[in-house]
Amino acid sequence: MTISSRNATKLALIAALLICARTVVAKEACSLVSNDEMSGLVGTKFVQAMASGVNEQAGVTSCAYVTGTAPEVPSALVILSESERMYAAMTRGCRGLEQLEGLGDQACIESDEHMTTIAATKGGKVLMVVLISRSDGPDQAGMKSAARKIVQTALSRLL
Repeated sequence: MTISSRNATKLALIAALLICARTVVAKEACSLVSNDEMSGLVGTKFVQAMASGVNEQAGVTSCAYVTGTAPEVPSALVILSESERMYAAMTRGCRGLEQLEGLGDQACIESDEHMTTIAATKGGKVLMVVLISRSDGPDQAGMKSAARKIVQTALSRLL
């Protein structure tokens, strides 16, 4: 499996967010989509949703969803930020990507055979959903559809 440099950069950013998150913010990412909801939407049995905490300075909280077959590697991530800097970065990051209508104030998607990422804004918040492809999971079209439904569910729970 080869990963594009853009996906490698995204994975590094996600890893950094997960590693440095340690305190508490207004809304916990795991409260936006339950483990059972994630399983139903993706069509893969997730056994645990793990909150990675919050990076208070960055205003970021994240949740990693894992399967029983590879519990050390998340197959889905939900990342929520209330930071103006993250909002600006997401807006810039969506330039040149496919725009999605009907998801928050602005949303974009990037998808390949390895990963599907949707970033969306609502109010001053940024939501990112990352689905990592698995051999026993849905195809790329199914991943895009599932990611969109996950974003819709999560956005509906943001105040």
